[in-house]
Amino acid sequence: MYDQGETDTDKVLKGVVRSERIPDPESYIQPILDKVATKHITDIFGINTWIDAEDFINQVAEKTGKLKKGGEADVNNVCRSIINDWQRGNIPFFTKPPVGDERAAEMAADAPKPILVGGQTAILAKPIIDDVVAPAEGDA
Repeated sequence: MYDQGETDTDKVLKGVVRSERIPDPESYIQPILDKVATKHITDIFGINTWIDAEDFINQVAEKTGKLKKGGEADVNNVCRSIINDWQRGNIPFFTKPPVGDERAAEMAADAPKPILVGGQTAILAKPIIDDVVAPAEGDA
C-alpha cells in the first residue's frame, strides 16, 4: 500500500501510475526537469536550452518528429514519452545523501537507547544473557 499523503506528482514520478492513464501528462514534465541535471537532459534529448516546460516539450516534439497536422507539436504523446523515459530509468537521476545536520539527526535516531539496570541508566553493548553456556568438552 502506498503512502496516503503522496501527491499525484509523487505517484507519477515513482511509477505507481502508468503514463497512459495520466489525464494531463503535461503537468508532470516541469517536476522532471527540476529534478534532472541539465547535462543529462541535453545528452538524452539533444536540447541545450529551453525557457519552460512548454518550450521544452515543443523542442522535443520537433526533434522527434511527433507533430500533428500543420506542424503543431503533439504535446500529449511527447509528454507521455518523456514520462515513460523517466519511469523506465532512461533519464538518469539520483538524490545526494544527507549531509551535516540531517545526517546527525539520522545518527541520533539510530543510536542505542539507554536501559535501566539496577535503577541506573546504562547502555549495553551486548544483550543480557540469563543462562551461562558451559564450554564444550574439547574447548576447555
